Amino acid sequence: MLPHFSHMVLRMTVLRLLPARAVAIAALLAFALFMTPAHAQKKKSPSKKGAATPALASAPARSPLPPVTVDSLSNGLRLLFCRVNDLPLVEVNLIVNAGVLREPEGKEGLAQLMGKLIFSGTPARSRMKIVGDLSTLGSTLTSSTGYENTQLYLRCLSRNFRQSVDILADVASNARFTEADVRATVRDMAASMAASRVNAGERATQTMLANLFGAGHPLTRSLSGGATALDSLTVPVIREYYDTHYRPGNATLVIVGDVNVPAMKTVLEDRFAQWKPTAASRAALPARSPRVVPVSVIDLPEQRYTSLRLGVRTLPRNDADVPVLLLLNQILGGTQESRLHRKMWSEHLLMPGFFSTAGFSSEGGYLVITGNAPAARIDSTLLWLDEALDALGAGPITDAELARAKRELTVDFEFEFATNRDMHARLREAVQYGLDPNAFASFPARIASVRGEDVARLARTLFARDRRTLVLAGASARFLPDLKKRFGADIPVQSSGTDGDPR
Repeated sequence: MLPHFSHMVLRMTVLRLLPARAVAIAALLAFALFMTPAHAQKKKSPSKKGAATPALASAPARSPLPPVTVDSLSNGLRLLFCRVNDLPLVEVNLIVNAGVLREPEGKEGLAQLMGKLIFSGTPARSRMKIVGDLSTLGSTLTSSTGYENTQLYLRCLSRNFRQSVDILADVASNARFTEADVRATVRDMAASMAASRVNAGERATQTMLANLFGAGHPLTRSLSGGATALDSLTVPVIREYYDTHYRPGNATLVIVGDVNVPAMKTVLEDRFAQWKPTAASRAALPARSPRVVPVSVIDLPEQRYTSLRLGVRTLPRNDADVPVLLLLNQILGGTQESRLHRKMWSEHLLMPGFFSTAGFSSEGGYLVITGNAPAARIDSTLLWLDEALDALGAGPITDAELARAKRELTVDFEFEFATNRDMHARLREAVQYGLDPNAFASFPARIASVRGEDVARLARTLFARDRRTLVLAGASARFLPDLKKRFGADIPVQSSGTDGDPR
């Protein structure tokens, strides 16, 4: 699984918070509202010849994005607030710039371990008291660690905002760690790693990212690190990491829900006053510009099909050409109507599962083509991929496929801000990549302004031969001779037993 797909939107609903009867009624209403327009389009009402039909597009455009308040507390903690609806709920996300990318060398798994230990207790609350207090309030508080950051996510009723935030602030600023808690959590993480298996596609993806960003880059790691590194994570190491990164100047508090802004600010100033700023800041990561490894092979002799990954580095998330990149991806391999699907399946009956995905990280973006093919047809598959990529750069991009891609990217735009959770996803993206949280409303206009020649121009740049990396995971004896004719004899081959079983 790729670590970052920022352009994708997970649409969720707050219906799960409502009673069962309300959910059923709401679902029926939503179904009726959803079905009626499409049904109406198919059954045209009788009208006189030449009578004008009102155009839906003539309705005045309106931004679905509620305004976002950007502020900060006196201790330096950045604050983003937005009200989506009047449901008496509040969702709070404390985003700490302390993900896998910030782990010291040799301390892999530290960020994930820290995220799991954060609820171990504070001087004022034991682990059980934290759980009990949240249960009494009807609130939930969870943590999640990714490559970019660690998030402490709180959901509560509006009337319990003050007490719930008090628990969040206590955990963030006063966490304590015992040797017993550390060793128990490390054992759990090690057991989970031992029970997990990495399939051929996932292993090919990790190798592709290493070829693009450099061997040992954090994006190529497991979130849990490795057993050897975990054993080195002691209480002093964890405390140093916590004291360095879990600071108000290194975090952003995102709040979406039904609260009074002045009252909220007062509560936050009071509850987070104990979280003292330090010299720690949002320091830039070291620049990495590795040479792209053109091709790698993972030998899996028992693999029936060969997993293919073709990747290129693309653009930072805040680049002005990101709308062009998203349209390029959509046209190339974003859907079953894309060029890759037509080339590999409709024309050559190879496999239907060839797609492309644009991903982002704070160190830059990448685009990856994924697919599977019989080992005996790898040479033909690579030829057809070259044809598809060269054709995209040569142009022209037809008006029809450009219009379809634009429609696919924007058709559900207004629903992407419909719930607190949806809004949180957008604001989390803004925090992660340094975007203007009030600029999302311009996305449809930016997509609409892209021309076919813009897509072709970017394709020519991104898919130049020296920018690509290719990874094949499968029975290499069946395709390696042809691959060497194409790339030369010096092709790195990973054994199936490199890190355990044939994966």
